[in-house]
Amino acid sequence: MAARVAAAEGISELTVGRVCRELQAPSGSIYRWFTSRAELLASLWLDTVDAFQDAVLPAFRQRDPRAVVTDSVAASFTWVEANPERAQVLLLYNQRDFVPGEWPGRLVAQVSRQSDRLTTALEMFTGLLSQPQLSGMVLRFGLFGIVQSALREEIRRRRPPDPALREASTRAALAALAL
Repeated sequence: MAARVAAAEGISELTVGRVCRELQAPSGSIYRWFTSRAELLASLWLDTVDAFQDAVLPAFRQRDPRAVVTDSVAASFTWVEANPERAQVLLLYNQRDFVPGEWPGRLVAQVSRQSDRLTTALEMFTGLLSQPQLSGMVLRFGLFGIVQSALREEIRRRRPPDPALREASTRAALAALAL
């Protein structure tokens, strides 16, 4: 529900009161789950990133770097198609839109876990490469940035991704990573 409000109306409209109205819950009852609007926004971002990572990071368990790229691109597109509201949260905003300052204390462990999962996936992938000297920025661009760029405009226009973008993104990612 929070992703739907953020996607449809923007995160400025995502307030504790709005969530209570949408859930038809007594105002104030949301504070059982979130201590503040800041924690609500941070939780929405983290839950969205978790869902995306759950869908995409399994591709990094493979032993062929080309398969990792192909499958991670496919998983990204599949996740976006299946989760258009969450995709808007992930692709049209960034972490600082949801958490402009410090992470709420009780969410720090989840932030650390997400970072560790991504770091582990990138390290596994780097170990498969014949050119492991690629910088972290090149890896992130090839593995995530190309797909993000391809999907962002489609999501902004609130339409399903053009099927040709999946293949073009795969080819571009493989080329960026010299695979």
